Amino acid sequence: MGKKGHRLKKTRKGNLNDSLKRTNTNSASGTKVDFAVSVPFLRTIKQVKQNGLAKTSSRVLALGFKYLNEHVKYLPEKTIATVNNSKMFLYPRQGGINYDLFLYKKREPLCTDFLIHSSILKEGDAVLDIGANVGYYVLIESKMVGKTGRVYAVEPVTSTFELLKNNLHLNNLTNVSPFNFAFGEKDGESEIYVCNESNLCAMNKNAVGGKIVRVQKVPLVTVDTFFKDKPSPKLIRMDVEGYEYQIFKGMPETLKGNTRIFMELHYGPPFISLEKMNEFFRLLEENKYRVRFAVFEDKVEDIKVVRALLKKSGYKLPIILTNVSVQELKRVLEKNPMSPNVLFEKASAD
Repeated sequence: MGKKGHRLKKTRKGNLNDSLKRTNTNSASGTKVDFAVSVPFLRTIKQVKQNGLAKTSSRVLALGFKYLNEHVKYLPEKTIATVNNSKMFLYPRQGGINYDLFLYKKREPLCTDFLIHSSILKEGDAVLDIGANVGYYVLIESKMVGKTGRVYAVEPVTSTFELLKNNLHLNNLTNVSPFNFAFGEKDGESEIYVCNESNLCAMNKNAVGGKIVRVQKVPLVTVDTFFKDKPSPKLIRMDVEGYEYQIFKGMPETLKGNTRIFMELHYGPPFISLEKMNEFFRLLEENKYRVRFAVFEDKVEDIKVVRALLKKSGYKLPIILTNVSVQELKRVLEKNPMSPNVLFEKASAD
């Protein structure tokens, strides 16, 4: 599911408490001596120079309060939690989305609220959820399309797919069809790099956001092939850790229709080359897509004291765009190379 906000757990940027180890030579003995220079300390000094003491102090205090809030709570091995009025099996000690949902009960709050309260889905609609993970968005979509609608939930990682099915059974959902394969540019087979945090697995090894625990063979299907014998979906939701370009290349017929696409957009390396990123934007523009909504936000909503301190420190998130062109989104991404959730739609979308 890019930068993952300012959370203290290990992310692509490493652990906030990591140290930068250096090796020096003792001039008297000639032996090598290891010592550690705190990375946060070096960053803090740099931030003081750039932003001033007051803003930097607010930022440090915010991160401190966040750390305490996240680490004073007991983490069970397995639990059932209420998330967006649905029940979910969670494994908080696995980290990632399981950890976030156990502590905060909501993830990507502005994106979630937009999906729930917008009119992009209605009773009877069909949805394709690519990268369904443990079912966070699938459970929301299932309620929105109702008994006469259908959610196709596709999750390639076999262990995560089992968790997805468990959450579907826990909520007695009959309008969700789960599938264990990956979408791609062409039908065939590929590999996915399975991460220790379920929401950070990736088809591109360089895009994996944590420790790789294994490599899994996975069948590949194009979106166009999948919908040959099905009605076109009203919405495709997608979070594929930088594999968006390949999936889009496999859905030229689908892109000709009025299907909305709500996706976490992973901008630039290590997810995707800038050349392919430009080609991705070109595909959107050629098919008359525009940006109805885009949000750059942290993955969870912090407690009030943390939000207040971050605001005082000059923290710029969230950034929200509405009804802009693809090129305007690109310009914002160039200045803020993060991973926003973006809803692309056509002017003719009903």
